[in-house]
Amino acid sequence: TSRRRATRNNSNAKPKPKPKPEAKTGAEPRAKPPQPPYGCLMRVVVSFCARSAVAMGCAVGAMTDSEQELACQLIRLAVAQTLLIGDRNFGVLRIVQAARHVHAHVLVRRTEVRARKLVAGPWRVGREYRVRWSPSRHDQQEPGCASTPVPGRLRVAQVQRKGFRPQTLHLFTTLLEASAYAAAVWVEV
Repeated sequence: TSRRRATRNNSNAKPKPKPKPEAKTGAEPRAKPPQPPYGCLMRVVVSFCARSAVAMGCAVGAMTDSEQELACQLIRLAVAQTLLIGDRNFGVLRIVQAARHVHAHVLVRRTEVRARKLVAGPWRVGREYRVRWSPSRHDQQEPGCASTPVPGRLRVAQVQRKGFRPQTLHLFTTLLEASAYAAAVWVEV
């Protein structure tokens, strides 16, 4: 197999021509020295303050460690009543369990497939649903945390910036007081 180096937007790139065979001179061609493998050597997850953009913590692990596992290490250091905000990669039960364990709250974006599993029946954009997030057989659970269902709210919202296509967001939070934490503010965050 041959290795190609990934480049950004290489859909228009033409493949490099194969080198022409050298004329046979009786001598073997020199072997190239082995190239070090290209890629990541470690995983790093950093937590930031949403107000000041200051890095609050950092977790470093091997490539065999998942980003969620590293995030849970940071969450276990969080102060109670902290609001932890995460994108789709962190919208998994393990993160929510770790936050609940330290008495913190979450606001995480979920994929549509994962969000649909929380709502029974059809849903509409612009609606908010009270849900209980129960572990499924596919969910990885955080060791040492309760596996009881997590109560929360799921908001399905559509946002559109000028010049861009509309995007549907599936936002889950453990902030249960709808009057104090209006869903319209979530989308602005």
